[in-house]
Amino acid sequence: SPAKFIPIAEKVGLINDITRYVIEKSFSDLAYWNNVLGLNLTLSINVSADNINDPSTFQHACLELARNDIQPCNILLEVTETAIMSNPEESIRLLIMFDGAGIKLSIDDFGTGHSSFIYLKHLPIREIKVDRSFVSDMLTNPQDKTIVASTIRLAKSSNCKITAEGVENVETLNVLRHMGCDIIQGYYIAKPLPPSEIPEFVEQFNNNRVQS
Repeated sequence: SPAKFIPIAEKVGLINDITRYVIEKSFSDLAYWNNVLGLNLTLSINVSADNINDPSTFQHACLELARNDIQPCNILLEVTETAIMSNPEESIRLLIMFDGAGIKLSIDDFGTGHSSFIYLKHLPIREIKVDRSFVSDMLTNPQDKTIVASTIRLAKSSNCKITAEGVENVETLNVLRHMGCDIIQGYYIAKPLPPSEIPEFVEQFNNNRVQS
């Protein structure tokens, strides 16, 4: 599980190498899906505190964009509040560079960190992701439901897209839709898939949407 090996990679100084590999592999897959198959997908990449404090991450991403002929608007960079607050001034500077290159920025696991809105308001945020710890129990926990609803309102007032993580049943989906949530993520849509199975999944998913 990434939850186990990512902290180790960060501790021993391997996380930047792993991120470079992920960028190269995922950008290559995205180029095939979009440029060859015409799927027009958006790719989200999680980055750590080390990544957003290292200018080479930005340089490498831009190089791979050009090499694979990918539109920057099809890339979404996901960074946690905690990662930003580890070195807020440098993080903001580098993330603004990503935005200037056309790469979108998402705040991942929103609500679980201890960030300051004084810093966050300076970021060109395009999306806020509500952490699964709030979403998964919102049908039975009124406090979690209130937090999710408040985060959705915050995102709307900030002109951000809102994504809910951890959606695992249609009941949760319907409540989020009623709240005005833009995007859902979770096992109700799909479990993690290998790249080779993505095109077939997208085709089936789009066919089901048309039929419904």
